Amino acid sequence: MNPKKVFKLLNAAQEELENKKYISYDSRVGIYCSILEEFIDANMKLLCLFYDSAEKVKGFYSDRLDVGLYSKFENQRRTLLELDEFRTYLDNQFEMGINFHRSIYAGYALWSSAMFQLTSKTFPRSQNGEIDLDIEDWDPPFFACLAYCGETSWEQVGDSGLRKEFWSWYLEELKTILV
Repeated sequence: MNPKKVFKLLNAAQEELENKKYISYDSRVGIYCSILEEFIDANMKLLCLFYDSAEKVKGFYSDRLDVGLYSKFENQRRTLLELDEFRTYLDNQFEMGINFHRSIYAGYALWSSAMFQLTSKTFPRSQNGEIDLDIEDWDPPFFACLAYCGETSWEQVGDSGLRKEFWSWYLEELKTILV
């Protein structure tokens, strides 16, 4: 076990955050893979991070979308079929317009966290980050960041200050979980 390797990656992510105001997909995947290699309880540590990310933006969801569905989903272990139905529900909410995007992304953070818990989630490599990946491959903290700041970095409509604030929280949360 070599947690120094993980903390070295966290420090590199901190530098990236200072320069770019976000943490790239490749950096996050490197951190996740390193955690999976170095910690016996790695899945639990990642689940904590992913759940905490979804929890951080939960309020955005309940502001606009079906709170009963979220509560039902959040409080019980769901099957993959129910997760698929929840994902379809979220997909269909995009028709409601940009004012609902934060709420939808908050729902996706919860969906993605549950999918990681119930499946053998892997993190595929990507040359250009999330923009080249299927939405199923986005990690829960990325969805939470979208909810927190408003939109994706490539759409250039979200708040980059909020994006940096979220990823700073993420790094601190991750350090707390790893100790």
